[in-house]
Amino acid sequence: MKRVVIRSIKTLLFLLWAPCLCAAEIRIDVTLKHHLFYPDKIIVPADQKVTLYIANADAEYERFTSFALNRKKVLLPGKITKIYLSKLAPGEYPFSGAFHPVSAKGSVVVKAPLESAHGERE
Repeated sequence: MKRVVIRSIKTLLFLLWAPCLCAAEIRIDVTLKHHLFYPDKIIVPADQKVTLYIANADAEYERFTSFALNRKKVLLPGKITKIYLSKLAPGEYPFSGAFHPVSAKGSVVVKAPLESAHGERE
């Protein structure tokens, strides 16, 4: 009887946590080439975790810097770097390359879900 109760509790806990495990992360591929980010405007939905995969195609180091996103990360030449973004409120979050701030610029634009005709969120 005790085993059945323990097994039932484990099953219940798994079922409660399963939706969290299945939540898809949004992956955005970005390329840094000739000291420019492609795309330079990244549009993501609000309240979603996002991972930026930034491929540095230049032969030089660059540092991804964003005070708005609270992120700084060195981008190694010829490598792909992951930058994790937590759930963000709607708005525009600028970023730049610290070593080439004039040319290496971009922004993450967070869009709210569309509202229906009755003013309710979908």
